[in-house]
Amino acid sequence: MYPAKPLLTKVIMNILTCVLASCSVVGNGFVLGVLARFKSLRTVPNILVGNLAVVDLLNAAMNLPFHIMTILEVSWFRGKTLALTSTLINRVFITLNLTSVLAMVANVYLAISFDLKYYTWKTKKKALVCVCIIWLLNFLTLFLLAIPLLDINLDDSHVNEYRGEIFEQGKNFAAALVALFIVCCGVLGFLTISAIRKKKKKVNIKS
Repeated sequence: MYPAKPLLTKVIMNILTCVLASCSVVGNGFVLGVLARFKSLRTVPNILVGNLAVVDLLNAAMNLPFHIMTILEVSWFRGKTLALTSTLINRVFITLNLTSVLAMVANVYLAISFDLKYYTWKTKKKALVCVCIIWLLNFLTLFLLAIPLLDINLDDSHVNEYRGEIFEQGKNFAAALVALFIVCCGVLGFLTISAIRKKKKKVNIKS
């Protein structure tokens, strides 16, 4: 059986979850509102920022009910369907968040490294296509990775027990995903710093 949490722990965890979710919805909603209000701000970098804001806002709004039910450990929150649904929604937004941040880091590197060539090449349409590709690849990848989860069958067990089993089976994937994200960010960060140093050297030589 999944160990029950004390009532005080449940209350504190729910309050913190609701506060964090509310801050995320308000903050990211404000970002999207500013981008919608001012057309001049709809640049390529800001499109990527807007995409991340959409991901964070939807993540907070859609995962909040599942988190509350998980924390409260309500008796009816059980079964394979609810477990897979809550797990996949959580995974979708985690991977979308990571890949969206990675796209923003890559955009910074390309802008610094290729300078004017990149500014003439990039367009808002291409940025939107990039965002669509990010969403499509994430959904496709997670759909394929969700197929093995269908074999998990704990009958009418609580969702917490299902998620514990799902986590146990998917922990290697989660570790690999985080490691890949860290490596990619590290490589892009190193390349960006190297590009900045090259630019400084050129400026110093010209001066």
